[in-house]
Amino acid sequence: MNTPKKNYAIVWFIVLLLLTWGQSSCKKDDDDTDTPVDTSNVVQDNSSVSFKVNGGPSSLNNKHVIFSNFFVDETFAGYDDSIQGTQIRAVALWNNSPVYLDMRLPDTIAKFYQFVEPTDLNNPSYPTINNYFELRLPGIAPLVLPKFVNIKVTQYDAIGGRIKGTIGGTFYDYSMNGEEMLITLSEGMFDIKRSQ
Repeated sequence: MNTPKKNYAIVWFIVLLLLTWGQSSCKKDDDDTDTPVDTSNVVQDNSSVSFKVNGGPSSLNNKHVIFSNFFVDETFAGYDDSIQGTQIRAVALWNNSPVYLDMRLPDTIAKFYQFVEPTDLNNPSYPTINNYFELRLPGIAPLVLPKFVNIKVTQYDAIGGRIKGTIGGTFYDYSMNGEEMLITLSEGMFDIKRSQ
């Protein structure tokens, strides 16, 4: 017997699958920590992304994640015509494993955004092409289904300048055995060079 919560999870899984279907940002074996990571296109620059994780597997719970060695071909921030808004993407390493953050926002100014779990599945307000948050960390499924996520852009410079802000929120994580867990991000910040 399907419960409303299971139906909700199935609908979200399908929506998220469709949204990420065309993206090739992560390879199938990205979670395999034994596979060496090609670091030939990484650079030490002054970009930064960090946050504290509460919940999830022991490999992440109570850990402070700090992105390092940003992949220059995949990390960018600024206006994106295809979404008619801002995209902030950081692809880097944490503990020698690939990590990925993608935020899509409807404006090109410094302001506060909050994405929340939709209550009307027939007319969802999240995710949309320019209201989107995705975080990929080793050992868990991508975090894309928020109970809520707060993004505050505190600085939005011209091209060549910086896009800075804070992030925090609580996400649903469906573990390999089908259990629903909550993962909370706190003390989050980002600072990426505006390239477009």
